[in-house]
Amino acid sequence: MRLTTLLRLAVAGGHSDGLRIALTSIGATLGALALLAATTVLSINGTASYGISLLDEPGLRPGVAIALLLLCVPVMFFVAQCARVGAPARDQRLAAIRMAGATPRQTVLLAAVETGMATALGALLGIGGYLVGRALLDNPSGAGSTLPTDVLPPGWVFVLIVAGLPLLGTWLAALSLRRVLFTPFGVVHREKIRPPRVLPAVLFVVGTAGLILLAPLSSWLERSLSLPSWFFFVPVVIFTVFAALGLVLGTAALSATLGRTIARRARRPAMLIAA
Repeated sequence: MRLTTLLRLAVAGGHSDGLRIALTSIGATLGALALLAATTVLSINGTASYGISLLDEPGLRPGVAIALLLLCVPVMFFVAQCARVGAPARDQRLAAIRMAGATPRQTVLLAAVETGMATALGALLGIGGYLVGRALLDNPSGAGSTLPTDVLPPGWVFVLIVAGLPLLGTWLAALSLRRVLFTPFGVVHREKIRPPRVLPAVLFVVGTAGLILLAPLSSWLERSLSLPSWFFFVPVVIFTVFAALGLVLGTAALSATLGRTIARRARRPAMLIAA
């Protein structure tokens, strides 16, 4: 299957497919804005005078960057849930493509490329919104701007967002469809449904706990050992990836654990449904 055909079929859906692509793009836009805001804060060198203590003091900036990166966790959860929008209509469309002669691998690739294209569109919109907002909020005259509009992240950050977010979205989509077989007559599972794995939920707990503990620890180490603020960027990225992957892949395990806990304490069905 040629690339042009693959791209054309990826956007050849109905209203539900368009809604899913739009919601996925919105999620990717929010994720790109959060990443750019975090890298902007980390790009501030030395003592600044923005009028905001969280940005003026170098020891507080890693905590601000961590908080901004934590915003990517619910965004990833939102993007993962967007894949369920219009799933029956998408399955019927992919089954029709199978009847036209596409292989199962090509069909899964088509569904993954659809998510990747939506994520790429969202990443570009996020970068465009960041640059436009930076230009509108900049106030070079007078007392200056209260936001770090005079600081720009390195160029490799933009390249990483444009290339990394679509690849991540495509990989997550292909990973979620690895046990699903698109047939000419519908969708079937390749194996029986098993209990959800606990490891992704553990990754979410480790990543979230690491991000929470890293803020005070980084401030203390920076004061004690005179470490630069960018030194803590690598563990922040690692813990953020752990939390995001754990939330996306461990949703079933987290939901099952919460469901079992609430079911033992809920005395009425209405309370359990509300929970």
